[in-house]
Amino acid sequence: MYARDDFESMVLSLAKNISIQAVAKMYVGLLVVDPGESGAYSEISYTGYTRQEITFTEPTAGTGSHSIQNTAIITFPECHESAGTVTHIGIFGSPNPNTGTMYLYGDLDEDIVVNSGVSPVFQAGSIKYTLSGKIGSTWRTRILNFFRGNAITGFVPYFGCANADIETAGGTEFTGGSYARVQIPFSTPATLDSGGAMEIHNSSAIVTPYATAQWGEWYNTIVFDASSGGNIFYSSPRSQRNTIYKGGACGYEEGNLILTLN
Repeated sequence: MYARDDFESMVLSLAKNISIQAVAKMYVGLLVVDPGESGAYSEISYTGYTRQEITFTEPTAGTGSHSIQNTAIITFPECHESAGTVTHIGIFGSPNPNTGTMYLYGDLDEDIVVNSGVSPVFQAGSIKYTLSGKIGSTWRTRILNFFRGNAITGFVPYFGCANADIETAGGTEFTGGSYARVQIPFSTPATLDSGGAMEIHNSSAIVTPYATAQWGEWYNTIVFDASSGGNIFYSSPRSQRNTIYKGGACGYEEGNLILTLN
């Protein structure tokens, strides 16, 4: 399954200290065309049709990812007419067809031709969403738990530097020599390109204090959820390594620190 732009914007807005409110229940809807990343969608319609409630498992960690899947079989009402072909499904916060935000969508392995006598069914574990990429492990879990009825609290983001990826490559954040994280002002989420990715970027220049001793090799940029300690929200390798010597600093000009989600 894939995240829609609306949900991607919600997730990135957490780094603007904007929280995501809990939704009591999630529902699956049947779609007759690819809904794409944003905009209108076409949901099937037949007498008795309604979206079905879906419950998800606790997030399961993989290699650089976390996943959730439906815990139980999902059965839609039987159709008594010719209603069309289901090609995709959507995950919504509303039980009512053609209403509410679609958070996720996915294409089916096999289309379902909905004629008289057909009752679409999805087996337990057949609807799965995996969150991977540059979001940190703790935050992947929090984000996926939104689909299990949990709100997500936004935070004030801070820019930090490390010599390698902290979670996957044993990297460490710089310490000493006047090193300190710096608060990041982020832009409003916007579409990055035609591929559907959403982005936020620093809305003004950011720079650390100047080093009073050599810090080491800057290879990973980290967005933390606290000025010290806390958790990694986003981690991104740099295109090149730079050694930060005494008198140097780490920073980005306006617009050059970009967080993307797709």
